[in-house]
Amino acid sequence: MSVLLTAAIPAAAATRVERVMSPGGIEAWLIESHEVPLITVRFSFDGGALQEPDGKSGVAQMAAYLFNEGAGSFATDEFTRRRNRIGAHLVADTGFLHFTVHFSTPASHKDEAFELLRLAIGAPRFDDEPIARARREYTADIKATQKDPGSVASQALRRRLYGKHRMADWVIGTIEDLQNIGRDDIETYRRRVFARANLKIAVVGDIDARTLAPLLDQVFAGVPAKAELRPASEMAGTAGGCQAIEMDVPQTAVLFGALTPRLNQRQNLANSILTAILSEPLTGRLFMEVREKRGLVYSINAGYSHYTNFGVFSGSFGAAAENVPAAMAVTERELRRMVDEGPTEQEVADAKNALVGQILLGLDTSAKLAGLVLALQIDALPITYLDDVGAEIATITVQDVWNVARLLIRPDHLAVVMVGKLGQAGACEKARAVRN
Repeated sequence: MSVLLTAAIPAAAATRVERVMSPGGIEAWLIESHEVPLITVRFSFDGGALQEPDGKSGVAQMAAYLFNEGAGSFATDEFTRRRNRIGAHLVADTGFLHFTVHFSTPASHKDEAFELLRLAIGAPRFDDEPIARARREYTADIKATQKDPGSVASQALRRRLYGKHRMADWVIGTIEDLQNIGRDDIETYRRRVFARANLKIAVVGDIDARTLAPLLDQVFAGVPAKAELRPASEMAGTAGGCQAIEMDVPQTAVLFGALTPRLNQRQNLANSILTAILSEPLTGRLFMEVREKRGLVYSINAGYSHYTNFGVFSGSFGAAAENVPAAMAVTERELRRMVDEGPTEQEVADAKNALVGQILLGLDTSAKLAGLVLALQIDALPITYLDDVGAEIATITVQDVWNVARLLIRPDHLAVVMVGKLGQAGACEKARAVRN
């Protein structure tokens, strides 16, 4: 087992991550590969939607939308035509913590493509038409989420966990705030967030370090040296409790979650194994006990996500309304059993092999590989991570996984939200009665 885990990832990936420093001092992590004549770049600025000013939720998403909507002397149509003519791809997105750009180009057109990227960063246009279009599209998206039970449940759970914190709302903001966002707001956001000091760059493909270094200066030298980031506000949510929201839909959406400590690198690997044991389709404990054996749900999952200084353990399932109390009872029983008894040796061994496979699947395209290399930088992992992770997975023990389970899973502290055709009031009480 250990030999397989130790050898599989480096042997299959055959990837060496190299640190490249431009003449101007801009750093990128590079995986050089000449098998396909393509260059893929992922870069991000720390900040994301948490850096939006009050009353301007959605400005980060608007900035992402407008990233490829014209630059320099090229309005949207001409900028798009030039990009499409050479087969370059350029799009941005934002989360709460990071503003990320996805860029790729055929190696044969790298000079023109990188110049378009430079313009998008240094000379954006923010024309009226794409701003109005973005506002319309995001307003429609928000209205659509208000009719989707899973989205309604997700927002209700976030509000219970995060209180009035920015993360309690959608990244794309609110309808009211979107109406108040204009060119000046987007420019100000970019000026505060786009900076070399909070920039991380990953490059994969048909380019060597010597060629990449001056391109980094060409693209990023004009970006301000330092960002103007404000500290994130504190969470002030509600621990535990249950909320039932009536909605006339055929399937009830149930979400549950709780805030947790942030895991370190080794704990994260143990958690990946834990998540597979709990939630893997066809084999996971929750799938087998709640869906396969009892047919109570259509789908079910549970897992952990992390942010700067905290984490969230959460899960969800979809079920007919009459099955929700029993499904919640079995779900909580299985979570308690994991905390009380831990995983088995066989479960951990099987999940280790599955984790190796998942990592390998993350290396099968340049886009996935660039995303992984960028994530290593964001999570402050070593540049040798891909070489070392197989050996580290092999050392994860049953006790490691059990310790993480006891750290993350606290059934008595879970906040629960259910959205669906729940009938009479007292849906939470009915569910609680069955669980007890």
